[in-house]
Amino acid sequence: MLLWNLRKTIVDLKEGFYVDNLVTSVNDVTELEQLKSQSIEIMKEGAFELRCCASNDSKEDQDMQMVLGLSWDVVSDELSCKLPSNLDCTQERPVTKGVLLYVINSVYDPIGFTAPALLLPKLLMQEAWRGKIGWDEVLLLELEHKYRLWEKTMRLMCKCTIPRRFFAENYDDFTLHIFTDASAYAYATCAFLRCEFKGQVTV
Repeated sequence: MLLWNLRKTIVDLKEGFYVDNLVTSVNDVTELEQLKSQSIEIMKEGAFELRCCASNDSKEDQDMQMVLGLSWDVVSDELSCKLPSNLDCTQERPVTKGVLLYVINSVYDPIGFTAPALLLPKLLMQEAWRGKIGWDEVLLLELEHKYRLWEKTMRLMCKCTIPRRFFAENYDDFTLHIFTDASAYAYATCAFLRCEFKGQVTV
C-alpha cells in the first residue's frame, strides 16, 4: 500500500506541476499529509524546496489563496477570476485599440470560464482592425458606446465562481452534458457534470 501511495505521489508530481505550482487533489487529511511528506522528501533529493502549502483543510486564517492566477476560496472551495486593481484607470481614458488590448489581456483566466464576458471587447477589437483604426486613435462613437456599456459590468467577472472539484463528494452515478452554439461572430461550448447521490442531484 505504501509503495502504491508513493507511486501516486510521483505521478502527482510529474503531472501536477505548472511552472512552480503543484496543484492536485486528495480525498482526506490523511492522504494530504502523506502527499506533503512524500513530496517534500522526493523533491529534496533534487534540491527543490516545497513550501507554501494550501488546502481547504488549512488551519491558516486566510480564506483566499491564489492558484495558477485564479482566486481560490478555501471555505466555499470555489475558483474565481481576479481582475487587476488598476483596470479601473481605463474608465478615464479615451477608448482606443490599445485600451481594448490592455483590458482583454489583463484578465488571466487559464480555465476560460470568463470567456463569454470578454467576448464584446474582442469583437470590438476585430471591428477596430477592420476599420483600419490606429493604436492610439479613438474608436468610432458607436464602438465606444458599446465598450462603455460593457465597462460598467466588467467588475461582475470577479463574482463569477465555479466549484474547484469536478465531482460531488459522493455520487452513485454521473452524466457529462455538453452544449455548443455558434453565431456569425462567435462560438461557444459549455460542459458540466451532473452527479446523483441518493436521489439528490448536484451539477
